[in-house]
Amino acid sequence: MSAENCIEVELKLRLLKTENCPNIFAAPALAGLKTSVPTKETLASKYFDSTDGVLNKAGIAYRIRREGEQLIATVKAGGTSAGGLHERQEWNIKIDQYQPSIDYFMATQAGQLLKNVLGDNQLEPVLETVFERQKTMVTTADGSLIELALDQGVIIAGQIEETIAEVELELKEGNSAAVLGLGAELAAWMPLALEPRSKYFRGLVLAGLATAFKPDTIRRPQLTASAASGMRRVVISQLHKVLSAQDTFLVNPNVSETFYELGRELRRTSSLLSFAQPLVAVEDYTYWQEQLNNWIKSLEGLNNIDITLKAWMDATNNGELALTPPPWLGMLLTAEREKIACEEVAAFMAGRLTATMLSLWAWLAGQAFLATGDSVLLRDFVGARLAQWVEKLRLVGKEFNIKDSLEFDSVQSQSKKIRDVLETWSLKDAKTKLLGVRIRRLDENLRTMADSGIITKFLDEWMNLHASRTIYRDAGVVTGWIARDTFEARINFTKVWPRFRQAGKRWFRTWSDKFK
Repeated sequence: MSAENCIEVELKLRLLKTENCPNIFAAPALAGLKTSVPTKETLASKYFDSTDGVLNKAGIAYRIRREGEQLIATVKAGGTSAGGLHERQEWNIKIDQYQPSIDYFMATQAGQLLKNVLGDNQLEPVLETVFERQKTMVTTADGSLIELALDQGVIIAGQIEETIAEVELELKEGNSAAVLGLGAELAAWMPLALEPRSKYFRGLVLAGLATAFKPDTIRRPQLTASAASGMRRVVISQLHKVLSAQDTFLVNPNVSETFYELGRELRRTSSLLSFAQPLVAVEDYTYWQEQLNNWIKSLEGLNNIDITLKAWMDATNNGELALTPPPWLGMLLTAEREKIACEEVAAFMAGRLTATMLSLWAWLAGQAFLATGDSVLLRDFVGARLAQWVEKLRLVGKEFNIKDSLEFDSVQSQSKKIRDVLETWSLKDAKTKLLGVRIRRLDENLRTMADSGIITKFLDEWMNLHASRTIYRDAGVVTGWIARDTFEARINFTKVWPRFRQAGKRWFRTWSDKFK
């Protein structure tokens, strides 16, 4: 028997389309790189646990896999699965018989770990996987060595099966940024999404031994960390939320909340990158903000119809308002939403957002931030940067003209960014909490007024395409409803704006005390 003990770094990507998929080993991303001749093998694995699942509860997986004529026992424990990049400790031992035992691992740390968790419990088969693996070894431009594999097969738990169709990139030597970069190039060429779930976890769900997947999140950095490392961790964590929101939307595209969540997480990513701007080279910052803004802009069509449809549902008490002839606007809007949602799903199913997020992640994992960010404490950077933003908004002045479209757009954009940052950092002191309350109320009233403009413009364009007395009548119902909301928002704004400016002034004077 021989043993291997290492930290496994692996990126899992799920094929969004399994039919007519291109040959991944002919991907343009591999052109010019040193690659080995692709090989093919069938891997059959059984996973074991006690009858009451003590290993699963402890975050441990025990597997025996047949690779050709060889049997390998594996224990995986600890680590993380953040956004599809899996990092965990793994022990592999070559064995002679297809029989689970902790004795194989007693010469390693895994042996004592298994003994402590299992006690007198016996290992029993829980599930199995059978799949064909095609793989090649890739040497990237920076010298990193990556195993690129395509897995296709099934997970079996009792009488239930689920398809495996995954691309895996496992780092053998070098930098994790190289894995992310190669994954991004592959996702730009073929439809892929991140897969945060292991085959083992998916099997546990099939077996009824696990429920909803909860990916590991990156812990918020300590304010005593450097500004560069802290902001890197925060923005990467935000990317995971974007990718998770994309998956939720693809599963439930007709639920407006899933689309709203995706748009919100993309916008928040842009806000956090904007917050980190002083730490980033100008050309890099400009490039990545342009990429994010392009995605945010691409969502505007469905976002506008969702805003209008919500106003219609509110105005008609969820469509139950008695109108003669019957209300056509709601039905037409719903049909149009379904059409646009299908177009959005098709765009995301192409894997392009995955590619963008992986590229951004690779950049962040590499040399994204200037060296000056290593010499500044995160608390000082956050305090100074947030103070700049708060003061910039506060100094718009007492007589801010909400009817000036340019001034309105600027104030709304700034309030959104401040709200995003405050909610990301969740600072607990009293003055910051008060500032958060004020900025949230400010943002809500500004958004109500902005939505009114979006709905009015949308209905004007819509009525040109669907001109009829009924549509004009229904549009009048919506217009009257939002006029009331806008009137209330303007009244509220006259109260909220001076309160925000006062809270912002007090916060600005004492911001340094909040980070001590």
